[in-house]
Amino acid sequence: MAIDDYVPDANYVNAHALEIAAGAAAVWDAIPQALSATRPVAFLLGASAVVRGEGFRRPPRGTLVLREGEELAGNGLMMVDRVEKGREVVLRGRHRYATYATNVFLERSSNGTRAINVTRARFRTDAAGRAYLAGVRLFHDRLIEGVLRRLAEHARSDRGSAGGRR
Repeated sequence: MAIDDYVPDANYVNAHALEIAAGAAAVWDAIPQALSATRPVAFLLGASAVVRGEGFRRPPRGTLVLREGEELAGNGLMMVDRVEKGREVVLRGRHRYATYATNVFLERSSNGTRAINVTRARFRTDAAGRAYLAGVRLFHDRLIEGVLRRLAEHARSDRGSAGGRR
């Protein structure tokens, strides 16, 4: 997985996998919708940039497009860094407390497709960075598990967006 080359000095690594009873093409086509559902969380993170006086750039609306440079969240909080069509998408970002990368990697399985997510991050090691990391440990698993569940739902119902906005 390409994600292993991102954030080599990570002090946070988290992995999830889900078996999806659908073909790899249907799962791939569902990725944009599943990731787009995280935009409200990204909006809140971006709003915190305003509080810090860093300004705010609203993320694009609609479904994420799987192309390099596409923003999931404004202010560089999360953008598509790399796409290997049908196999892996890597998202990368940074904010005041961390630099991070996360992916969705697909591989065939006996029941269809296995979707794997790995997140690698380097958090600041001062008190503020450690406090932020503690918060991430509280919500990150739920967020990623929700993304993978939505991915499975969209893939099984054949509602994938084929990588474009709707």
